[in-house]
Amino acid sequence: MKHLDPLELDAARAGVENAHAESCGACGSAVAELRSLAERLASASRIDVPASVDAAILAAVPRKRPLWRIWVAAAALLAVANGVGTVRFQPRPPDVVDAYRVSLRGGDGAALARACVRTPFLAIVLGAQDETRFSAIDVTIDGGAEAVAAWQVEVKGNAQVVGIEGGEGVWKEPAQYDPEALNGGRVVLAAFTSAKEPPIGRVRVARLHVVSAGAPEVTVKLVAAALPGGARFVPKVETGGTK
Repeated sequence: MKHLDPLELDAARAGVENAHAESCGACGSAVAELRSLAERLASASRIDVPASVDAAILAAVPRKRPLWRIWVAAAALLAVANGVGTVRFQPRPPDVVDAYRVSLRGGDGAALARACVRTPFLAIVLGAQDETRFSAIDVTIDGGAEAVAAWQVEVKGNAQVVGIEGGEGVWKEPAQYDPEALNGGRVVLAAFTSAKEPPIGRVRVARLHVVSAGAPEVTVKLVAAALPGGARFVPKVETGGTK
């Protein structure tokens, strides 16, 4: 049985009817705990949320739909849980699977995906100019017998990523990434597709253009991935030089 995710739990806590929450003991208990915590928060004398936190949340999540309020509510609940109660699940930043699920519900998933890939700049010193080498590295994802509808990876290494191309098929457009992270040692890529039947098997999803001092050493780590419909899973992620 698939349990409700945090967004669905909070929606049920707010009064949205959900048959699963009514029939599942675990999810029903989670909703009851959230309601109890919300009641205690309502009676608390003061809850301080820094203005910088408010600004970051509002900038990251689109305001055209009320879904951002769920993120704010969850953040407030978890921030004060140690003082007024206990929450069983741990907070985590939204990733591309969350963005994909928002898009399935009619929200602006692309805006949330752009927020997922923001990374601090990490400079790399290449050394002497005459030692630099330009290379292209392909990123592929292999879901085996399953189709990949959303993916997010982290790229790290001794090379500067100076350009990012798309892959093949439904991934021909470049993935979401933070342009300010280019020329640094870490960049996050994320993409999802609305195609009803995404490709199955090994698919090239991106091509990275990098510059390095000598042979590039780049690793790509899977952050999150989803099957069509939003269920999380773990496909293989591989890299390979093209020149």
